[in-house]
Amino acid sequence: MYLTIKLKDGEYIGVENLKLIKQHKTKYIDAVDIVDFNDFRLCDAQYTFVGDSTILLHSQNIVYLSFKGN
Repeated sequence: MYLTIKLKDGEYIGVENLKLIKQHKTKYIDAVDIVDFNDFRLCDAQYTFVGDSTILLHSQNIVYLSFKGN
């Protein structure tokens, strides 16, 4: 799975071979590891995107995510 992340500053980040998205705990949501990306929704939280590279971002900095592949 290839993930493209568009950030609010206009930058694009790519993650090859996405395997896991870690949603970090907040006051309102629990920490969870996400491996099914079909129904993924951003909440007001930090996320770690794990593939060939690992990226930590807060959802407030993300415009959209685009998943391609399996």
